[in-house]
Amino acid sequence: MSLIICRNRPNEQDVVGSNHSVYEPFSFRNQLTSNIEIPANSQIALQSAKINMDGSVILGDDAKVFYIYFGPTIVGDEAVPAAGQISSITESPYVPLQVSLFPQLNKLQKVSVQDVADEVQKAVNKVISNPNLKNRFTCVMETNADGSLKGFKFTYDERITGAGYTDYGPTSTLPPMFVYVNSPTIGMIEASYTSKRLYQLSNFTEGEAPHWTYQILGAPFNVGEFDVAAIRLRSHSAVGNVPPLNHKGGQAKYNIAGAIKGGAGGGGTQSARFMVGLTRGCRGTYTLPLGRVMNQQRIRPPWYRHGNGSVDRPWMSAFVDWAVWSDHTNVSGANYKDRLVVGHTVVNSDDLGGTTGRVEGNAGRLKLQRLQYGDGTGVLPDTGTDAAIIASAGWSDAYGYDLLGNPLSIEFVIFDLHGGQVTISLESDTASGSNVYPLVTYDDTRPQVNLLKPVNQNTESLYPLCLLNNHGNTGPGGANCELGIKLWDGNNVSCPNNDFLSDDPAKNGFMDRTYSSDLSTAERAKALDQERSCWDYTPSKRGANVSIVKPYPGVIGGGVRQFTNIIHNWSVLPNNLYGGMNSIMTSKANMSVMLGFPNIPNVPSWTLDAAGFRHIGSFAVPELLPSRSVFVRLENFGNESVNAFQGLKSKIIAHLPRFDGTNSIGPLYLEPHNLVYIDLKNPQPFRINSFDISLCYADETYATALQGTTIICLHLREKPN
Repeated sequence: MSLIICRNRPNEQDVVGSNHSVYEPFSFRNQLTSNIEIPANSQIALQSAKINMDGSVILGDDAKVFYIYFGPTIVGDEAVPAAGQISSITESPYVPLQVSLFPQLNKLQKVSVQDVADEVQKAVNKVISNPNLKNRFTCVMETNADGSLKGFKFTYDERITGAGYTDYGPTSTLPPMFVYVNSPTIGMIEASYTSKRLYQLSNFTEGEAPHWTYQILGAPFNVGEFDVAAIRLRSHSAVGNVPPLNHKGGQAKYNIAGAIKGGAGGGGTQSARFMVGLTRGCRGTYTLPLGRVMNQQRIRPPWYRHGNGSVDRPWMSAFVDWAVWSDHTNVSGANYKDRLVVGHTVVNSDDLGGTTGRVEGNAGRLKLQRLQYGDGTGVLPDTGTDAAIIASAGWSDAYGYDLLGNPLSIEFVIFDLHGGQVTISLESDTASGSNVYPLVTYDDTRPQVNLLKPVNQNTESLYPLCLLNNHGNTGPGGANCELGIKLWDGNNVSCPNNDFLSDDPAKNGFMDRTYSSDLSTAERAKALDQERSCWDYTPSKRGANVSIVKPYPGVIGGGVRQFTNIIHNWSVLPNNLYGGMNSIMTSKANMSVMLGFPNIPNVPSWTLDAAGFRHIGSFAVPELLPSRSVFVRLENFGNESVNAFQGLKSKIIAHLPRFDGTNSIGPLYLEPHNLVYIDLKNPQPFRINSFDISLCYADETYATALQGTTIICLHLREKPN
């Protein structure tokens, strides 16, 4: 029996230094001055080890995952929700988003604490979907006076006022023209017909040229003009692939005069069907039963079906989430001829009308629905409509404002976005005083039937939509008809490279990325649209005026214009509260210790400071330990073990625990409780003149988290009878 001591450095006190060649702390050779004889049938075991862990983080095949959530507070089924709170994640318009750190690593790699902070910042900014928060998250490493790690500080910059106004306040930038060569997906792009979109996206090489034009007109018009000149049987529509609408008071303003009056210079008679509104960016594909694919890359959710519901008409060929429209013919219903109609795309499983309304499975899908507007007087619902609209000539309690006569000289339709709330106003022309008339406002005491649907995670990124159909024109403007985008308050600084056609989640929102993600993401997006009560307007389920909805997330004024009824929550461990049944939406979370929130599954208490920054710090010092087990290999003997996970034979003789009972980094003294002897497989004695030692991870790569001096003590014996 013999004790063998191996080490890589002469000075045990050196924990750092310039190691190289065969003297690395994770791979070294001890050369003997003379040969020694190893007896026949010998065995060897690890007696003890001293190693120095450098405190770096070793990452690789074990995913580092946590989840971020931005939505109403969830309190669970056992608590009574306060105002703005909900009981279950299944009631929320939002779901947690998975953040994966260092997903590009396919092998073990050593990173520093600063690398971890940088990666958290990068990963969150890539994943977060709310355009007011994208690229505005920071993670910084905080240290104590002695330079030791204190923790991380996580901060969302939510400012749009004060110092943040110049960069992040709602400021109008008209959508640019479509540029084929330099930016082939940015600007106004075809919203409905695949062949025209292919023509645009392929730089003229495929498909059919659009029959509409879009240009930015300078003074005195100062609008982005969407124009259809010749008489067309089909509708023509465009969506702006532009920075999404600002959630803190962003405004979209459309000039509809060119559709009412028959284009520039026309007057008096409405000459075109038109629709303006806000829509999500998405790429849907609908496959027919026989495998024929139609409407590829159409801008609509893949679970939406045109023609589903009694409101939808063939001329409404583009998908829209919130809209105002008008039809100067009887096509959309004789009673709605020349009326200004408000609508949104929601669930109404009672409505089985339309060309596809009775198709199996379509009842519970999204469908366009009208929202009757009024001021609450008489038989009118209360949507906050201005009294002047109700009192205008030609008004109909059942069908709304007379756009043919247009007694208030309405020229603009305005959509405002305040957090989760969309409101609509009308504005008269300059000659009439540029008066603004609220049409649909928000009040959290109203029943849901009198409110536009709230924003959900699928619609956080909203884009402008224009649609024109001049078939059957009767106006003096002739064939020409126009719509103008007068104002668009996009998140131009936080989302400068936004592109909902991109596969890069850093450039788009939650709905945009469902086509380049896993199926679970698409299923959750579908559920947000079709399985949440806040989007279900089915009369038989909730009655006409009895259900008071929980307050939609909004924005309150004051010094920082903060989000209300909506919070940040991080799930750093699996939990049912934000993960749902069996924690399915947070099942991979494993970052509580690494981020400094030990044994805390949810991190909800973010502080909003006076400047408009919302932040939180680590509750404890993050334990950024080497996340890999370390093994000892004896390289130049006949010993043999099996690394089953790697599927190969190995020279490993022992497994080192991660802790010595006192320390987790720095010098660690490790001694197995029981010696495990490995046969050297030598039936005859042999002579040896060196011991080649290495320390590795489970994948057999070197344990590069070691530094300084490594000491390995081996016990050699003859195999007992």
